[in-house]
Amino acid sequence: MAFFMEVAEYLLLIYTSSLSLAVAGIFKEICTMILAVIFNHDPMTLINFLGLLFCLTGILAHLAVKFQKSEETEITPGNKPDDDFPLINNKREDTGESSGDEIWTRIN
Repeated sequence: MAFFMEVAEYLLLIYTSSLSLAVAGIFKEICTMILAVIFNHDPMTLINFLGLLFCLTGILAHLAVKFQKSEETEITPGNKPDDDFPLINNKREDTGESSGDEIWTRIN
């Protein structure tokens, strides 16, 4: 199970940001706390409940902002995230082949 959790974290970092990883970690802790209340009958005090609501509100706000930004930014061929990395996007326009000299020039 720990292996799959690490793979999920890796994939989350590839496709999103470290902030999203932190938010996912907080959501995991919230789920753990809810399961502890349901199955172990741990007490839920008022301060715990308020903290839970505060965290859930923050997660929802983060998701709303991310959704709004994704609606504003349309990904087009010239606006893809991979265009920022010259070593990933190193194909020549005319032949579609990679050029070692071109990569070396971009690094230096």
